[in-house]
Amino acid sequence: MNNGKIVVALKGISKIGKTETLKKLIKILLELPSGNILYQSSDKYKDAILIIKIKGLIIGVITQGDPGTELDKKLYEMKSFNCSLIFCASRTRGDTISVVKDFSIKHNFGLIWTSTYYAEIKEIYYNIDGLNELKAEQLLKLGLSILNKREIE
Repeated sequence: MNNGKIVVALKGISKIGKTETLKKLIKILLELPSGNILYQSSDKYKDAILIIKIKGLIIGVITQGDPGTELDKKLYEMKSFNCSLIFCASRTRGDTISVVKDFSIKHNFGLIWTSTYYAEIKEIYYNIDGLNELKAEQLLKLGLSILNKREIE
């Protein structure tokens, strides 16, 4: 049993769109009228963190997931804010996989692994931004569905 807490980890190799997809998710969350920002940090060049409360649900998003980015400390920060739903990035192997798995097990969070959309069709490849936005929307729906939340708008 996961006590109603979920980590959704966006897993992929370097430069596949994990950070951009999670930034799109942050944008979606910030545009919700009922959101109350508890914590926000952003590096305009790369990474961001958001912890937001929406209708009683605390959601955290961490765009960093590369080795050496202190993902473990950021996950613990999410836990300290009592997040029920955490979205993060991870590589496909190595330390970041272990960090996410160990955190989920130790703190009794359910864990879902997913990936970005990747297009090899020329017409779609040039609209990768649109694919990242679609994935971000679906990530939020997935997390809410698992927590049995119909909507948060």
